[in-house]
Amino acid sequence: MNISEIQITKFRHLIDIKIELGDKLTAIAGQNGTGKSTILGLLGHVCKEKTKFRTFDGKMFETDYSEIFKFSFPEFDKPKNHLYEVSFTNGITTQVASYARKERNKLESLRLRVGKSTKDGGKIDFPVIFLGLKRLYPFSSRKKSSFYNPYSYKRGT
Repeated sequence: MNISEIQITKFRHLIDIKIELGDKLTAIAGQNGTGKSTILGLLGHVCKEKTKFRTFDGKMFETDYSEIFKFSFPEFDKPKNHLYEVSFTNGITTQVASYARKERNKLESLRLRVGKSTKDGGKIDFPVIFLGLKRLYPFSSRKKSSFYNPYSYKRGT
């Protein structure tokens, strides 16, 4: 199973865009600010590998959109103003829409709901990893770096 296409109805400056992805490789190129990282973030947000396995730095194989998108809510980014859907080669299609959510003891925030409103949402069981430009920043120059040791993992937990 692979991602076959993304149909963006509206997500910030991306409006009425359909992108078909290749079977083996898709190249996305363009100038700064054209939406390349946004497209990758939108594709990754609908996926989540539902296992205990982790990346080399201890994270789940899923994209955390809050690390990619900084919403200007409620001034510019409004609920129901973000809508897109992602289709897979096995015929599954999942839709994503924005909504406002108020959590206890927190301010109201803008969220992206994938599929149905359930515990795991409608996220598709498909491993992804978002590699943003931070990966180009040398580890030796970082103030803090930590890595996951797969040999310290306790089996059965």
